[in-house]
Amino acid sequence: MQVQFEFTQDDLIDAAQRFSARSKVVRAIQWKNLLYSALLAWLLVFLFFYSSPVKGAILGLLAALVTAVLYPSSNRKALEKRMRKISREVLGDGNSFLCEVELRQDGVWVRQKNCQTLYERPGIEEVQETSDSVDIFTTAGSGVVVRDRAFASPEERLRFIELARAALNSTPQAAPSSTSKLNTN
Repeated sequence: MQVQFEFTQDDLIDAAQRFSARSKVVRAIQWKNLLYSALLAWLLVFLFFYSSPVKGAILGLLAALVTAVLYPSSNRKALEKRMRKISREVLGDGNSFLCEVELRQDGVWVRQKNCQTLYERPGIEEVQETSDSVDIFTTAGSGVVVRDRAFASPEERLRFIELARAALNSTPQAAPSSTSKLNTN
């Protein structure tokens, strides 16, 4: 089964955020940076009130708490800004691009921006339904976010999900051809 849809740079950034949110390494880095930021805030306030250590420690704890509360939001905004710069570098200034996704015997084939990728079936980890897409995640931390606008109807979306999950749960057949499909009916 093959679908296609147009995606924007915002869609690309959203997909990158979905993939990075699943990464244990990314989450560990975020927690570590939050801790370092809070510790630095505490230390700066403590040093400012060095002549009154108890006052400095208490105000430092408040500063650390405020930093820990504000860090996730400010980090998310900074990360999104960097992703937007990378997106513009890779895709240019345009804001509408075509993505084709095909479920095949050997995996999930994706073509976008003159580049083709085949996520082979053994490397596909999960097919997840969201309110606006069907997300296919790989064991390598990547995948494809198939937006709902790729489907002509809710039934077509459901069929795509069923085929993707069936392929995920089945064993690959010997030497599938590159043009064979899971089911085009």
